[in-house]
Amino acid sequence: MSDSTNMLRNRTSLKFATCTGIALAVAALIACTSPTEPEHSPVPTSTAIPTVQTPTSEPAATPAPTPNPTVTLTYPQYVIDAPALEYGPAFNAPRDWRWEGHNRLVGPDRADDITVISVRQPPLEDLTEYEDRLSQFAGRVRDNLARDWWDNVALLEVDRFERVELQGYIYYKLEYRVQESPEYCALAVKELITLAVALPGPTLGVKARTQGCETRQSRQTDQILDSFRVVVREPLYYTQYIDTNGIVIKANPDVEPEAMHRAAETVDAMLQGRADLAQEVGAAVAIVPEKEYITTIPEFAQFTGKVQDDGRAYDGFIIRGLGAVKGQPVTATSEENLLRRPQVHDPLSFVDVTIHEFAHAIENLCFTSTDRQRLTTLYDATIASGAIDDTYAATNEDEFFAVFTTAYFNATTELATVAADREQLETDFPEVHQFLSELYGDASEDEFQR
Repeated sequence: MSDSTNMLRNRTSLKFATCTGIALAVAALIACTSPTEPEHSPVPTSTAIPTVQTPTSEPAATPAPTPNPTVTLTYPQYVIDAPALEYGPAFNAPRDWRWEGHNRLVGPDRADDITVISVRQPPLEDLTEYEDRLSQFAGRVRDNLARDWWDNVALLEVDRFERVELQGYIYYKLEYRVQESPEYCALAVKELITLAVALPGPTLGVKARTQGCETRQSRQTDQILDSFRVVVREPLYYTQYIDTNGIVIKANPDVEPEAMHRAAETVDAMLQGRADLAQEVGAAVAIVPEKEYITTIPEFAQFTGKVQDDGRAYDGFIIRGLGAVKGQPVTATSEENLLRRPQVHDPLSFVDVTIHEFAHAIENLCFTSTDRQRLTTLYDATIASGAIDDTYAATNEDEFFAVFTTAYFNATTELATVAADREQLETDFPEVHQFLSELYGDASEDEFQR
């Protein structure tokens, strides 16, 4: 971990909030003009929550709010801001379309849907950078399509990539065909790409995507996609934020500031070995208050009333963390586990939930095909050796990586009989240790010991 001075320098406070939908954290779109172009419309600043509306010939106007002051709470080595505004996506869509979760708009027959995805970007120094940054971001999206589809697609053809103006805002429109494997249909995919900006505050690349078998095209879906915009609204759930190394730690008012501090320290430690992960992960960590279920977190509300394959209910105090995945870059962890409180409802006191779940985020959001192949090889060899039989690490590759990551940080007793600490991990599982040390570097493990 870096010293106090460096941590203060690296952790910048968020003056604007992130959206309650899948770490959208998007700010109002700010379009810059060139001398030869007409002036673009000002940033929409509605306090209304985006709603599904019947299409009209012109997008509905939104009134401007009066921003409330930002409340700042201080704690050693970081600043927590309680921002006054949040940002989220909106579409003009018929009433029979509905939001599923917080980032997916679904048609009545479920054959059509539009998903909004955000990726954290470095903050803009000046609004004059906007057009250049947007062009660079859109180009990266286009050039990394294969990686976005897990590097193993049978077909990938870009049909269209161009700058467009819709409703007075600048976007890039990307259309392409992709087929993951011959047994599946070829998908026709359309994306609107833009930047969302808050000054001061974060910059996010935002993509609104629709996809479907190319034999079935929906004109209505195209029209709804073209109405995509970012609007301002009042905060609903999250009120506390820390921005640490590009990762947002967020919580509602019930969470103690110390828990946010510890989450930020954990993220910092896990990103020391690979600085590029901070940019790639584009993620957030949401803290579940100790007296609430994980389903109270907006990003995981869709699991209300559901159970996992092993029968554990999401509505309860058994599941206290969930890892981020592509399209859902929010990791959930629990307040009581961060604060190491011996609560009756903390069955996971033997493991650092934040390290375990953020390891899932790193794997799901950042791993290259080479990383994934190395993990598969290590998992298969370790399973064949019988060394981790009857441990949670043997469940699958994902849990293998997460459990051994927590062992690398001395943050679990799950492997006490085979790898009690990092030293034993290096002795008994040298190839696994080498893989993890390349990811995490020499980050201190003592402060996380369980």
